[in-house]
Amino acid sequence: LRREMEGYPIRIVPLPEPDQENNTDDCYEIFNSVIEGLKHEGYSASQIFPDFTRGTKAMSAALVLAAIRHDIPVLRYMPGD
Repeated sequence: LRREMEGYPIRIVPLPEPDQENNTDDCYEIFNSVIEGLKHEGYSASQIFPDFTRGTKAMSAALVLAAIRHDIPVLRYMPGD
């Protein structure tokens, strides 16, 4: 993904523990923290574009909920291969 999107400030943050992708609460706390960190760095909600394409249903739902909590207006989903 990084190679395909060269020139864009993409941040990929892996989950710290194995199997956390199945725990919506853990994922939500992590994503909420990452978004808070980005906002603390000076990014506005309109400059953050969460991509919930890959991952478990629990993980995707947690990312969407964290984004909504921070009033992020645009979410990304990339269909296809």
